[in-house]
Amino acid sequence: MSSSIASDTPIEADRSGPNVLSTAQQLSYALPAVPMALPTLAVYIWLPTFYAEQTQLTLLQAGTALLLARLLDLLSDLAAGRYCDRSILGLPRRRGWMLLGLLLASPALLMLFDPPSEAGWPRLLLLASLLYVGWTLIQIPWQAWLVDLCPDSSRRLRLCGWREGAGLLGLLLSAALPVVLLENGATLRQALTTLALAALVLALPCALLLSRLPEPKCPVGEPTHSWRDLWQLRLNRLWLRLLAAWGLNTLANGIAAVLFPLAVSIGFGGDDRIRVWLLLLYFGAALIALPLWSRSRLELHRLWGGAMMMAALVFLLVPLLPADHVAGLWGFALVCVLTGVVLGADLALPPVMQANLVDWDRWRFGKERALACFAGHSMVMKLSLGAAAALAPALLWLLADGEDLARSVDPSRRFELLVIYAWLPCVLKLSAVALLWRYPLSRRRHRMITMRLQRQSPA
Repeated sequence: MSSSIASDTPIEADRSGPNVLSTAQQLSYALPAVPMALPTLAVYIWLPTFYAEQTQLTLLQAGTALLLARLLDLLSDLAAGRYCDRSILGLPRRRGWMLLGLLLASPALLMLFDPPSEAGWPRLLLLASLLYVGWTLIQIPWQAWLVDLCPDSSRRLRLCGWREGAGLLGLLLSAALPVVLLENGATLRQALTTLALAALVLALPCALLLSRLPEPKCPVGEPTHSWRDLWQLRLNRLWLRLLAAWGLNTLANGIAAVLFPLAVSIGFGGDDRIRVWLLLLYFGAALIALPLWSRSRLELHRLWGGAMMMAALVFLLVPLLPADHVAGLWGFALVCVLTGVVLGADLALPPVMQANLVDWDRWRFGKERALACFAGHSMVMKLSLGAAAALAPALLWLLADGEDLARSVDPSRRFELLVIYAWLPCVLKLSAVALLWRYPLSRRRHRMITMRLQRQSPA
């Protein structure tokens, strides 16, 4: 095992030393999350309903096109896990791939939010695919960088807290900016286009900040692992277990996100302004709660499992809230605050658990597969979100006897909508909790593995 680890491990930013990042370096790593998050809200929550309301597509057609884009994007995850250890564009391997992703995503983002009324599903499929591939090339090297920058669980949790806090700040801006624009007479299309432009303007200076960070070294042009190594990740049962829990929870969140606009309008009589204010509450609560999750000393899997159970309990109440426009909306606003608190755990804890699992994989199998592990993480997330984008409208269409509720608001379908919106995610989240509850990679065991890896590393 020792010789295998030594021979298969690329030279990295020093993992055996204290490896403490300065505050400026932590900010340099975290701040790109702001422009990355600005359009995320619009793409994941608004996009299916936006296309159903603004173009000739139905909600089911838009959701299906986004699912196909996600399936095509899986190829980019495989390629990122295989090739992103190479240098590209004359830049170090992390920053070079992130720059390529930015160049692909930028034009697709602008065109996606400004569709002609006659736009069909091929246009949506093409632009969404380009955007997703660009995001993949940014996110996977960026997330894998966490393993190189911090050697232990506590530091990773703090740095991940910085990153996700910056991301939540971007999400708050993405919720607040449409409020301001809509209150001043702008249309939803104009608000979403403004979000895309703001994201691109902020992306350039944030990209420059990444030059402050140390890059892991590897021979230029030489991959660190083969396709066979990627396929052999299936033998890591602990990784598969974490991946399954992550996928179930992401599917639950995706279903709620896709149906959120309809839950507000049909369930509680809210309009676009109410939707945006509720999202502002949701992400504001997550930002406030994030330091509590990132500073906790409890076991990560128990902490995350407890957060998912809290979300499930809150979601159980949603279909039981009154349909009254005032009382129902106030109750739903409280649901948004409480589930927003849980969102902080969903953002901060799984990436750190994945980073710790990279160390375990390195110790157990003698391979350096950080990019491959995070690529699998990304693939499962995309499959889950894509499945949610197609599954939620399909279930709604079946229960509504073929009606397209995005075009025809039918109060009689309120209960069916809220059951799919809230109770189906409850079942999925509780299933994820069952997978995690006896998760064996504790903080203490991870510290022991880290110490063994440091002893086995060449001087």
